Amino acid sequence: PPYQNSLFASWEVFLQEVEVDSQVHGDIARSLGRQVGMTLLEKTFHRKIQSRKIFLHRESFETVLSKAENLLSKCHQDYSDAYRKLPTVRNHSQLAEYYDMHNAYVQQLYATNGMLEHYYNQTLPMLLEELQEVYTDLSQTVSESIMSAASLLSNKAREQADHYENICSTSRAVNSEADLANFIRTLSPDKAPPPVTHHPFTLPISENESFQMESSHILQEDLVFDQLSLPPKPESLREEIGNLESQIRQLQESLDSLQRLQQRSLDSNLYNKANELQEDISLKRFDLQVAHIHHAAVKEQQKLFEGKARDLQENGSYQQERKASTSSTGTIKNKWLKAFRSLKSGGSSNSIEKADTADRKSLRSFARPETNTSSTLEPGQHIFQEYTYKKVTPCDICREILRGHVRQGLKCKMCKINVHVDCSEKTGRCQ
Repeated sequence: PPYQNSLFASWEVFLQEVEVDSQVHGDIARSLGRQVGMTLLEKTFHRKIQSRKIFLHRESFETVLSKAENLLSKCHQDYSDAYRKLPTVRNHSQLAEYYDMHNAYVQQLYATNGMLEHYYNQTLPMLLEELQEVYTDLSQTVSESIMSAASLLSNKAREQADHYENICSTSRAVNSEADLANFIRTLSPDKAPPPVTHHPFTLPISENESFQMESSHILQEDLVFDQLSLPPKPESLREEIGNLESQIRQLQESLDSLQRLQQRSLDSNLYNKANELQEDISLKRFDLQVAHIHHAAVKEQQKLFEGKARDLQENGSYQQERKASTSSTGTIKNKWLKAFRSLKSGGSSNSIEKADTADRKSLRSFARPETNTSSTLEPGQHIFQEYTYKKVTPCDICREILRGHVRQGLKCKMCKINVHVDCSEKTGRCQ
């Protein structure tokens, strides 16, 4: 935006740090490829070949030994055959063959034993030592590579921690009120906010320009109490104020209940329920503000009566006002009343004064505030209304499904309980 906004600044810092973070991850991947992948491949490939050759050579040695043992078994078999033929055929050739088989078996026996002794005492330990050398070198190479990679990652992690700490500090510095103030200054910096409009009192307009009202008939911005017109009754205003205050309390309690229910739904991750409640909350707020507006209108009317009554009580001019209004009018009724007052004696004047006193008392009663009327609802009483459910919903009393397409059941406007029409009489107190 074209002005200083901490929220957008925080968002921009977040995007920049995420971009830097992605670059850091790319650097880490490349460094791991260089320092771990290629290093292990280059430094340990000859060890891989060496280890394979060690196992192949051991298999070859064991093959040689197995061949020697097979030859020893064959020599022993030939020696046994010559020994079995000797008692049956006693000649020099058979005896010579027996001696040859004996010598061959003994030679092969010593040769095989020598091979076994050399293999198990020298060759096999040498192979194991070579294999141990391969493992030691591999272990050292891999550990050094991992250590270098871990050191690089730790440095990058510290840099990332600094970046994300910068994001946290920027987010903590977000000030919504300052953002709104900056936004409003960019809209109309030179214009003052428009004042609250009040309608002034204007005199009535006459179509006949030649007609001129008498000065006594020109009224001001005030109520007129006269015998010619019936005075308004402030009792109806007090009753209306009481009803409006009762309605405001009910709407405020219902709004608080809906807000608590919505907060519990949000805490329980029931976002669909919270979305459904938001519409009801908005409607309740609208009804509450409308009731406040009506209440303000009636209160202003009541202040008008109270101000008039207070002025009459302080100045004691209620009787004089009545006389002036009576003398100013040119009706026959007022003329007869004036003549009647002039002919009355002192006792009759006292009665007139008593009548005036009664009138002043009645006027005081108009301005005396009364207590607010009681609530039209009993405590704990449900406010049911027909409701169309968009999802499958059970009755909270009988646990049966509310069947139908529209207006399946009743929903309380206060506690949101869902019931059948028949089950509405079984509900307890509204919570």
